[in-house]
Amino acid sequence: MKIHERFASGLRRRELRNASVARLLGTHRSYISHLLAGRCTPSLKVAAAIERLTQDWADPILAVEWVTPAPSEAAEAGAGASEAHASDPEGDSSSEPAAA
Repeated sequence: MKIHERFASGLRRRELRNASVARLLGTHRSYISHLLAGRCTPSLKVAAAIERLTQDWADPILAVEWVTPAPSEAAEAGAGASEAHASDPEGDSSSEPAAA
């Protein structure tokens, strides 16, 4: 489950509305809506506030989780990078010419 989905699920379980969460985090309701939909990533300040808000949850949301992809997401990203390198016979993705 992606981080924004975990956050949304936790808020639903606790019956917290976006407006209430926005007040607790010191931000706008629309910003919370964007976070919960996965359309944006929180600032460090908001990510830290989310961590404080969720610290008592069984599965708290750590600030670092917003910037560090989950293992399954990292594997997907790595697969895309591998495919990109597969078309490069040299295996070199740098724009620098190879040294002679």
